Amino acid sequence: MSLGWAADAVATDVEAALESARRVWPAEIALGDAWFRAAVRAGDLGVMHGVIEYIEDHPSADEPLLGVWKRRAGVAGFPRVEAPHIHVALSTFAPLDESGRAAGTPDSGLVVQAADPAAAMAAVGRTVERSREDEPALEIAAVRRDELGAHLRIESGPRFAQLNWLLVQLIDDLRSAGVRAAYIRPESAEPWLPPGNEPDPTFPEEIAAAAERAHAAGSGEGSGEAAFSVGLWCQNNTYRQCGDVWFKKAAARSPFGIVLRIIDQYATENCDWNGDRLSGWMARAWRLEFPRVDAPEIRVDGGLFAPIVLDDCAGYGHHTSVQVLSNQPDAATRALRNAAPKFCLVTADGRAYATQEEYEAAQPADDGDWAAYYTPNLVSDIEFDGPHPYLWMDWKDNMAPRMAHAMTHILVNELRDAGVGAALIRSRPEPTG
Repeated sequence: MSLGWAADAVATDVEAALESARRVWPAEIALGDAWFRAAVRAGDLGVMHGVIEYIEDHPSADEPLLGVWKRRAGVAGFPRVEAPHIHVALSTFAPLDESGRAAGTPDSGLVVQAADPAAAMAAVGRTVERSREDEPALEIAAVRRDELGAHLRIESGPRFAQLNWLLVQLIDDLRSAGVRAAYIRPESAEPWLPPGNEPDPTFPEEIAAAAERAHAAGSGEGSGEAAFSVGLWCQNNTYRQCGDVWFKKAAARSPFGIVLRIIDQYATENCDWNGDRLSGWMARAWRLEFPRVDAPEIRVDGGLFAPIVLDDCAGYGHHTSVQVLSNQPDAATRALRNAAPKFCLVTADGRAYATQEEYEAAQPADDGDWAAYYTPNLVSDIEFDGPHPYLWMDWKDNMAPRMAHAMTHILVNELRDAGVGAALIRSRPEPTG
């Protein structure tokens, strides 16, 4: 199976990828999961919700995988654009065990924290009343109030769709009750409320006006282009947290390519981007794109090429090393050695040239735009931590995300061609001691 065939299959037909996943699930979990992610990359958030429903109905031996998908949907779906300061803890969807893996059943008790506990309690009461009519299978009990906000308990062990309905309805009712900042979390999770000196997080009217202009300009709501343009406006007008939420809406409604555009916006278009958010978007991209369907056991760590973040700021560069962990170290070393000269021919905009001559022929004239043609200054020789090979690179500036994207595909191709059945590609951990 070639990557080109797999990519073409999902680029035009989400159902083709879903059907490929269903054919192998749950007998071949890794391959099925890769096809499910391919379908999501070509579709929207609704496809992700459908995948979760299918996995719920067809459980696999890898029980934590369902929790991974639920947490992924939580990242993609919340906060919502009309409530950018109402957050939902990821442990609401699936908790993490001591090793950091999604595992177990979420706490059935939820807390809706807000600066105004009475307003939170009123909102929860409305949601509970509405659930009796709209979601009667969702049994909610033990509603009470304390100094943090409102507490409720879900008695019925909800499916993901029911939990998602509850959260969306809670947020709607919180907004109706005048609550602009809140935190929804399991009772077992750490409490949180915004510091008292934060600015009033009321949804700015200027953003609503920007959204109206985007739709009037002809950007299709279904494509995510309108949401993306509003995110750009927010980034350029100091509403960065709201901008990030609009970007999430754009990504939830569009094929995977818009995620790469969002990363570019953070990394290369906006000189004051938030390093933590860029790191999160890059990790989201890796986890949706890898493992590939033609290499389902070759994984990519979400921290690969992550920005180095100090005090939530940018401008400190990216992690430049690439290490391959595999139980086939000789083949992995051969693959990384073959990939190294190809890394030297990847440009900032993600184009990979076959030869130095081809790269030089494509360069602009002296007065042209050279920014996109930057390639690494240096790719090191192969070094080792025990049996595991790694190399490091030096760039003229920060790592361009599309360059990282192309390099990762090159290495996966080389690992596959070298016969490596399973591997983890990651940044080399910083030495200790």
